[in-house]
Amino acid sequence: MIESKLLELENKRKKINNEISRLEIKQEKSNIDIYKKKYEGKFFKYKNSYSLPEKKSDYWYDYYYVIKVKGKREIEVFLMYKDSRGIISFENDKTAGSIISRCQKISRSVFMKKYESFQSQIKKQVENF
Repeated sequence: MIESKLLELENKRKKINNEISRLEIKQEKSNIDIYKKKYEGKFFKYKNSYSLPEKKSDYWYDYYYVIKVKGKREIEVFLMYKDSRGIISFENDKTAGSIISRCQKISRSVFMKKYESFQSQIKKQVENF
């Protein structure tokens, strides 16, 4: 009697767990679709600094272009910035994760102007070699 009741409840638990898994997968796909619409193919900037900035010049902006949303925390981006020490960096295939949700949306033209500015600064440095 007890064994048959346990078996019955175990079967119910398996069905419930399967249904929970199916719904969780469906919800994750829905969340990815929402993130794709919100971020993929768009441009953003993020105010950044090294730890414990003391003055305004200790800050800079990171500029992001979202290439592909693979998951909520797995967002492939092209990133560029010029940090407070004057180092210009371009990074491709960087995973941005949750930082994108804290970024400010910008237009493509703002992004491209900053890109051209960085390229011009690099060109001037190279010409001085």
